Amino acid sequence: MKTFARLIRRYVLAAVGVVLLLLFSGVALLGWLGWQEGRRLPQREYASSEIADAMLETADGLALGAAPQEWMDGYAWAMVLDDAGAVRWSYELPKEGTVFISVCDRDKRHILPIARTIQRLGFRIVSTEGTARTLRGGNVRCEVVRKISEPHPNVGDMISNGEIALIVNTPYGSETRGDGYFMRTEAVKHGVTCVTALSGASAFTAALEALDENPYGLPVIALQDLPQYEVK
Repeated sequence: MKTFARLIRRYVLAAVGVVLLLLFSGVALLGWLGWQEGRRLPQREYASSEIADAMLETADGLALGAAPQEWMDGYAWAMVLDDAGAVRWSYELPKEGTVFISVCDRDKRHILPIARTIQRLGFRIVSTEGTARTLRGGNVRCEVVRKISEPHPNVGDMISNGEIALIVNTPYGSETRGDGYFMRTEAVKHGVTCVTALSGASAFTAALEALDENPYGLPVIALQDLPQYEVK
């Protein structure tokens, strides 16, 4: 009986010890997370009107001062238009450079029109092997690069070296989704625009095409002028 009681006490004390250890670990983790959150500098959201008002008129056109330039960190691209709808200033809107294209199998037959537009606008195209076969089959010039999960040098190195201006990547399936996660991480880290759906890529290239054809006269439509619908 005494042996049984000793065993019960031993297991009970062990269980209590484990619970206390987990409790203290959780409290320590919450305290550390709170300390890390407290170290973050407060960030302010700037309205587009404030950015426009901070523009400086120079001999070369509009420009941002030192402080307003910092407001643009994290933005992929932006434009300032005048009252007539003409582009007065643009930020990080790619007009040249290298575009990386890698799409899943179900999107391969739909990527050709987008790739042809990108090529016609003067961009260089690099792709993974499977997408490159589709592009070359559609008479789109491209170079083959290794996936981000493959040995160096790969497309991840090109992103970190500032060689990629735009990424078109539509992952599907476990392997490509894993690559897509690392791709988006690198894109955010280095400020590269990353499009992950064909609809987005089509809209983006259409905007680049319109800007290329008429860089100072893009039409502007106010949201208030569009049809209004009441949601019931």
